Amino acid sequence: MKKVILIIIAVIVAGGIGVYFIFKKPVAPKPITASVTVDASQSLGKFSPYLFGYAGSPKTVTDESIKLARSAGYKLMLISTKIGDGTNCDDSLITAADAQIDDLLKAGIESMPLFDPLKKPANLDVYATCVKKAGKHLFDKGVKIFRFTNEPDGSWTDWGKNKGEQSDPVDVAQTYEAWAKALKSVDKSIIVEGPAIMTLTNEGQMADWVKKFLSYLGEHNVPLDIFSFHIYSSSPYQYYKQFNIAKKELQKYKISPLYGVPKIGNDEWLMKLGDLWSGGYSEGFDMTLAASAQLNGLINMIEEGVVLSIPTFGINTEKDVLCHDFLPISCSGKAKPVFYAFQAFNQLAETNRLKISGTDRMNFATISGIKEASGETNHCYPVKL
Repeated sequence: MKKVILIIIAVIVAGGIGVYFIFKKPVAPKPITASVTVDASQSLGKFSPYLFGYAGSPKTVTDESIKLARSAGYKLMLISTKIGDGTNCDDSLITAADAQIDDLLKAGIESMPLFDPLKKPANLDVYATCVKKAGKHLFDKGVKIFRFTNEPDGSWTDWGKNKGEQSDPVDVAQTYEAWAKALKSVDKSIIVEGPAIMTLTNEGQMADWVKKFLSYLGEHNVPLDIFSFHIYSSSPYQYYKQFNIAKKELQKYKISPLYGVPKIGNDEWLMKLGDLWSGGYSEGFDMTLAASAQLNGLINMIEEGVVLSIPTFGINTEKDVLCHDFLPISCSGKAKPVFYAFQAFNQLAETNRLKISGTDRMNFATISGIKEASGETNHCYPVKL
C-alpha cells in the first residue's frame, strides 16, 4: 500500500482571526466556521507550477533572497528584461539577467521575463527581430514562459496618443502580435502571457478596451496562452467575481496553440489594506488576518481557473528596498505571518489537487493536494499565527 501526503490549506477570515493549518495525513476535521469535505478519490490534476510565483526585487536579488524564496517553496519569479529602444537590439541588455536566471534555476525557481515596451515601436519588424533574438537566448537558458507589458490600458502609461490619455487597444494588440509570434517562432512550446490589464471590468461588465484587444487577437489569429490582469481589492469575493467574468469572456477565443481557450493569470495582485499608494506604512499588512485574506483571495482565483499568480511582493533582504508594508519580510528583516502563509500554500506544488466542497468564498476557503510520499509522513502540523 502506497503512503501519501495529504496537504490541506484552510483559511479562516472571520472575527479578526487569521489561521492556517497544514495536515500531512487525513485528520478528523474540527468544525470552526464551516464544514468542508475533501474527496481524496477525485483528483483534479496537478496544480500549475506557476501558481507559486512572486515578483522580483527592483534590484538584482541577492543569494540570501533566493535562499529565502526557496525555503518558502516558490517556483517562479518575475524578472525584468530589456532588449533595446525598439530600433535596434542591445546584446548587453539581452544577456544582463543571465547570472540571476542561472542562480534561480539552481534553486528550483523558474524566471518569467517581462518585456515592457512603453509604447508601440516605430518599426514592428525590427522590434520582432529583437524579441526573437532575446527569446532564443532566454529559451536556451531554460526560460519557458514570457510576459508582455504592464497595464497598457492605464492612462498613466506612455501608450496613449497624448499624455494622460488611454491607449488604443489596437496599437497594443499589434505590438503584442509582433512579440508573441516572434517568441512562438523560436519554439512552439513557449508560453506567452499578458497583457497584464489594469482594469478588467467597468460596472460589472468586461471593459470595452479589453473586448477590443481580444477581438483583434481573435480576428488575426494571434497566439495567447495565458490572459492576465491585475486586481487590488479588500474583498476576497472580488477574486472570484472578476475571474469568473474573465473566464466567460475567454470562452469566445480559441487562440492558444497550447490550450485552445487561453488560461487565466493574475500577475499583480494584493489584498487592499490602508492606502497602497501614499507611501505610508499600514500595520494591517503585518497581521495574521491579512495573511489569511491573501490566501483566501488566491484560493478563490484558483477556483475560477487561474493557473498563474504573481503577488505584488518580492522576497527581499536588501535594506534599501526592504521597508514596505506589503512585503512578507519586515523592516527588521524578520518574516511576517504572510511569509509563513504562502510557505504553507506553496507545499501544494507538485501535488494533485483534490475536489473540495464547503468554501463560502468570503469567510472560509480551503484547498487540498495529495502526492505519493517518499518517506515518513505520519505528521500533523496545526499552525496558529
